[in-house]
Amino acid sequence: MALAVRCLVMLLFVSTATTASADDSPGYPQSPTVTIYDVDPSWPQRPETVSKLGWVSGMALDADENIWLFNKGDDPVQVYKTDGTFVKTWGKGLFQDPHQLRID
Repeated sequence: MALAVRCLVMLLFVSTATTASADDSPGYPQSPTVTIYDVDPSWPQRPETVSKLGWVSGMALDADENIWLFNKGDDPVQVYKTDGTFVKTWGKGLFQDPHQLRID
């Protein structure tokens, strides 16, 4: 009798755990999410004295909403306002093969 009660309790526990996990699962959209964007060819407004962007390996947004780009070009760190206005650049000759940028 004790074995039958244990089996019944285990069966009840397993079925309750399975039901609870199914109800707690996150809801995913039924159709794929599509993000649409347009490329603005006038962004950024880079001065002629600053090299064109190479391969951009990192991007960050600071507390003032300036966009920091870290790229594999001659001017590796370039900073722009969100409207594309140039702020500053630095790091020429300091990096060999940059990979990431983090603003804290």
